[in-house]
Amino acid sequence: MRTYEKLYINGEWTTPNGKATSEVINPATNAVTTRVPAGDEIDVDRAVLAARAAFPSWSQTTTKERAELMRALADKLDERKEELEQVMVDELGMPIQLADDYQVSGPIESIRGFANRCEELDRVEEINNSLIYQEPVGVCAFINPGNYPMHQMIGKVAPALAAGCTMVVKAASQTPSHA
Repeated sequence: MRTYEKLYINGEWTTPNGKATSEVINPATNAVTTRVPAGDEIDVDRAVLAARAAFPSWSQTTTKERAELMRALADKLDERKEELEQVMVDELGMPIQLADDYQVSGPIESIRGFANRCEELDRVEEINNSLIYQEPVGVCAFINPGNYPMHQMIGKVAPALAAGCTMVVKAASQTPSHA
């Protein structure tokens, strides 16, 4: 069984303020596979403040820098594919043969796809007498569903990273380990 005792806030693993935990049950076996901390309001506030503090510097990175970092993230996830596949088996009850195809490889390739489109955000479009610029909006809050967890997470996180936004992410309690 996996046990996590910390939350990832401000670029590091931190001890949560909240003491509650949540158990993850494999729906195929009814076995508890994972135990994670359940953050409280103070933990959420810490995460929001950290994302807000990181926004000015991250939003000023070039799209080329962001794309390079996103590709590096995809490479790191690729290195951990077997581990991520096992997480999907344990938390979704999915057969191992399908975990890579449906849950892991596609989302990793999505990161690369968003990285490839990242530099398009520098384009200024002229429509009539208006110029349209694309710029980061700020801190984003994402709550992830439990189905297709990694795909849904990447579908939110990758475009936000590409756009220069920072974020606070809450994984579904049924499928938290991929996050």
